[in-house]
Amino acid sequence: MKNASVSILRLVGTAVVLFLLSSSADARVKRQKRQATISSNCYSPNGGDCYWYRDCLEKRVPCQGTPDDYAIAYAEKFCNLYGSNYNRFSSQGKQWVNAVRKCLQVALVPLLRAAPPCRQIKSTAFNSHFPCYMTPGGGALGVCDLPVSDILVIQDIISSAWVSESRESLKGAALVTGGCTFHHFPTWVK
Repeated sequence: MKNASVSILRLVGTAVVLFLLSSSADARVKRQKRQATISSNCYSPNGGDCYWYRDCLEKRVPCQGTPDDYAIAYAEKFCNLYGSNYNRFSSQGKQWVNAVRKCLQVALVPLLRAAPPCRQIKSTAFNSHFPCYMTPGGGALGVCDLPVSDILVIQDIISSAWVSESRESLKGAALVTGGCTFHHFPTWVK
């Protein structure tokens, strides 16, 4: 009886070890798929186009088809919408679009190195929208200082997001509206 118990324990132990080894191998294969090689240009985006989301972010950390798809379902989609509406913007608005595109891409570069879960990519990306809209850099005005005609174009573009990402889009719109109110409040009370 004692030998049977020892044999069963060995068998269970062997099964557990084999399971852990196969799970570890599966995890290693999945991690390798998530860590696809990408161009060195991906680590310093110039914001010149929308392909960065597909060729860099999605290639490095594939999330397309998951509930937390950001790169293709949201970022590339709206980047392209800004591009297709580019001629509707004033020269200041065009400068803002270019600077925001670069700011949003640069904000995600650290994720290329870390290859985090899709949920974290989506969260980090949406959290970068407000600061990039308000102060995009590159000498561009913040969204609050753009001509009203540009703000109306932005509103048209963003409002189309409410269908696919209503919660995050509304949150972003509220943050920008609040930020602009705070930004202009001192001049309104004078």
